[in-house]
Amino acid sequence: MERILVGVGPHTRHLWAAVHALGLAKRMNARVSVLLVQEPSQEEDRRRSSYRQSLESFIDQARAEGLAVEYYLSQGDYVDELVRFVEEHRITLLVVDQPGTRRGASPDSGSLIDNIRHRVDCRIEVVQETGRGLGNLT
Repeated sequence: MERILVGVGPHTRHLWAAVHALGLAKRMNARVSVLLVQEPSQEEDRRRSSYRQSLESFIDQARAEGLAVEYYLSQGDYVDELVRFVEEHRITLLVVDQPGTRRGASPDSGSLIDNIRHRVDCRIEVVQETGRGLGNLT
């Protein structure tokens, strides 16, 4: 069975990766895990709290539709936590948002995906924000 992980980092502003992963899960009869990674020093401000509530509501809706969705919270470095989770849960597909769509993303933020790619043994799909529908939550 396919095991999909949606990686949600401290600067994620939209639900596109989760939407994409759940769409795949419906077609492939896959299990989805959502991992929300917070930096240890990060205080949850209103924007993050609002995003987290939207994400949890979206997960509840998917579960009500019969999808197998697990939700995890973690603190630490985003990449390290994703890599650890992929290895421990034998993830076969990692879905993340396009680094350039993250607030405060540096010009070389594409290296984030390269860093992940070199450390995991699974497929990676990078989802880019389209500006429609469930777009920005800030």
